Amino acid sequence: MGEHRRKPDGRRVFTTESKRATVQRIVAGEKTVAELSRELDIAPSVIRTWKRFADAGATTAVQASEDVVVPASQLREAYAKIRELERALAGACGVSATAAHHAL
Repeated sequence: MGEHRRKPDGRRVFTTESKRATVQRIVAGEKTVAELSRELDIAPSVIRTWKRFADAGATTAVQASEDVVVPASQLREAYAKIRELERALAGACGVSATAAHHAL
């Protein structure tokens, strides 16, 4: 599936779209987990985890009657921004960031 970005420890980083496409190939019956594992040179447990997450996301979306498509990285960024704003608010009010957080 082409070149992938790597983490500092050498592990490949697969995009959300790549993971989705891999899971879709299993769901469509195009390939088995074992076949994709060999093809992509990754452990079958990794692919099963992607499928489990995809299934859980779909279940969550059905239960909520809405799409659930917020990537974890985007959620982390949002929380980081919230912490940044809490610190700024705390500085402006002269209170600790924890106090600013609890005041909200």
